Amino acid sequence: MKTMKSKSRDKKQKSIEHVPPSWKVELAQATLHQVQKDLALQGLHWNADLAKPMDLESAQASLSSFLRKHEGEMDQLLPRLLYQVDVRETSIPEILSSGTDTDSFDGLAAAIVKRCFEKACWKRLMSEEKEITNEADTPKIAPASDIDKIE
Repeated sequence: MKTMKSKSRDKKQKSIEHVPPSWKVELAQATLHQVQKDLALQGLHWNADLAKPMDLESAQASLSSFLRKHEGEMDQLLPRLLYQVDVRETSIPEILSSGTDTDSFDGLAAAIVKRCFEKACWKRLMSEEKEITNEADTPKIAPASDIDKIE
């Protein structure tokens, strides 16, 4: 199994611009699916249409509006949501004190999308690495027609 330096991983995760072109649409969709999944685990149902491609900036704006609609529930939901999504604790005070409520919701949506993008990158990298490892480690199996020939 090959190892990667953490600095190179961090650089690859910062933006969708730094991923291989063949991954871009897949990662954007996986990111939106991850956001939807994390929200649903906290009882929030964000109805983003995942059937059609959506860029991450549009998703972030849509998520910000969605979160703003649930402003009254945020006192109870926010700690659980941030824990579920796994937003860095050091970024939370900056997000919540970013000026107006609109700025706070925009910052919160950006932090959620960013973290879900990182999760999607990790899943993609690990699944690719697993495929490579499995192909190399998988023993060749004789076809069923050759079973009688095996002693």
